[in-house]
Parts: sequence; structure tokens; C-alpha cells
Amino acid sequence: QDGQRLGLPGMVNQVIAACDVDLDAVSPPSVPAVLTGERAAVARAITAAETGHLVFGTLHTTTAASTVDRIIGQFPADRQSQIRTMLASSLKGVISQTLCKKTGGGRVAAIEFLFVNSAVSNLIREGKIHNIYTVMETHARDGMCTMDASLKQLYLQGVISRDEARRRMRNPDQLTVGGPTMVGAAREPAAARPQ
Repeated sequence: QDGQRLGLPGMVNQVIAACDVDLDAVSPPSVPAVLTGERAAVARAITAAETGHLVFGTLHTTTAASTVDRIIGQFPADRQSQIRTMLASSLKGVISQTLCKKTGGGRVAAIEFLFVNSAVSNLIREGKIHNIYTVMETHARDGMCTMDASLKQLYLQGVISRDEARRRMRNPDQLTVGGPTMVGAAREPAAARPQ
């Protein structure tokens, strides 16, 4: 499918939405943002980001760290060091989500936020992707949020059940006393509080 220019109301410039657009033919002054899908050429998307484009991409991954791993893993071993360096300098953030069953029916998204700071950038460059989760936990005050913290918050608010939270958590023991919480988290599920 060819890329399409989308005229967005109130926007001076346009956005290219594409599955397999020729990113080499796109220049920052004419198109400031590019939306890519799972099938898009990752190397060209990274290059577009390095040349001043705002690139949004979608990947079928469940965590921020697995997203970074997936991007790097799409390249042969002899190119991965170069890609890690390019990604470390151009990636600004990753948002991951998973849909959970709500206690009253329906679904709600648990969302993980990774903002690429100097610590995360260094971990990507050095190939220590497994340590990103620790940085996210220690930088919660900066707006980062792990999937476990998001799931715990949804549980504490009474939005999802304990079983649903534990089933999706990397470390289900965080639902017990202690463990990282989000700022302002309640101490007990909203459903358990007296009305």
C-alpha cells in the first residue's frame, strides 16, 4: 500500500501514513511526521528519525524493552551495533499497552511509558536492554511507568481483579506489601473501601 498524505485540520503541514512508503523520498520540510506499521522498513524509519522526521511506529510487542529488542533483532548480527547506536540517539520514547478485563465487564488498557533519557540511551547503545526495566522503576518520578506499576494501579483502583493483574504482571509479587507504586496510588482496592 502506498503512503498517503493526510491533510489534518489546523495543521500547516501534512503527515504521511504508510505501510511501505519510500522513506527516502520524504524530506523533513515537506512532511514533518511519518506513521509506520509493523511491515515498514525499520532501517529507513530510523534514518528518517535521524534526519529530523517525527516517526511513529507500531509493533506487536508487550513491553517497552521487548520493543527495543524487536527493532534491533530485525537486523543481522553484524549490523546490530550500528543500529543500537542509531536507535540510542533517535528514539525518544515507547508506549506499550495491554488490554485487561475490567471487573465490571469490558476492557481497560494498562499502559507502560518509557522515556529515553541518557541512562536508557546508554543501555541501548551497550546492548543491555534487559536493564531498561530497572531504569523505568527508578525514574517513575520522571513519568516512566512499568507495566507492572500500571497493572497494580488498576488493581488498587478496583478496575481489574487481582487475578487479572497477577496474570499479566512480570513480577506478580508486587501486589503484596511494598513494591513500586505509581504516585498517589491508593493503599487498597477501591472496591474494598467502605462507601
